[in-house]
Amino acid sequence: MLNNCLKIVHLFKNALLGTRCVLCKTPVKLSPNPHPNCICKDCQRHLPWRDSPSCPQCGNPSWGELCGQCLTKPPNFDQTITAFHYRYPVEKLIAAYKYRQQQYIALPLAQALIVTLAQQLKQRPDIIIAMPMHALRVAERGFNQSFELAKMISLTLHIPLQQCCRRIIHTPPQAGLDAQQRIRNIRGAFSCEQDIRGLKIAIVDDVMTTGASLNELARQLKQHGAAHVQCWLVARTEHHD
Repeated sequence: MLNNCLKIVHLFKNALLGTRCVLCKTPVKLSPNPHPNCICKDCQRHLPWRDSPSCPQCGNPSWGELCGQCLTKPPNFDQTITAFHYRYPVEKLIAAYKYRQQQYIALPLAQALIVTLAQQLKQRPDIIIAMPMHALRVAERGFNQSFELAKMISLTLHIPLQQCCRRIIHTPPQAGLDAQQRIRNIRGAFSCEQDIRGLKIAIVDDVMTTGASLNELARQLKQHGAAHVQCWLVARTEHHD
């Protein structure tokens, strides 16, 4: 296990090299990694890793125990593991990945999450799923960013990736909505179409803001018999309402 973790860390470091830094455009040396690389060493030093104590259920800052929100009104998911705070330069990387067709950025983002999982994962899931995207949104964007991340994580950790849920309602984008609007917007948006009774499931997503989408998907999974649901995230904002 330790050797595998060291290899993952080495892969992550190699992935953060390339011809031009995606953040500052500084020329950087090529590496033998076959994938395009994107972050220079100076920018690497500013990556906002989430290494301070947090609530194990929702990921909000705490002393490492359940936060007040999860004690009084717990979410439908049981655990949250997150690589980064959602701030510069990670927010810029994710925006370039999602909205500017820079899909090669998926590699270092996925590897950052894999490094974090190697350190924090305590309960290995039976399957991984990606946050579903409606077919119209996939056609518009050209890809599901969470599914691309999930594929890399599945291959590295040897955990099956399944598409057991669909997004059946084409909702407006969550960005720009407040917490209550997000909850109303996403209600009933997912459908679970496979037998998942008794399974431990990890949901892979790029960013958690209020957690409304993840909570609604976890609700569907639990209603269909999932035993345990955890969220694996590249980044998370500092709070939710």
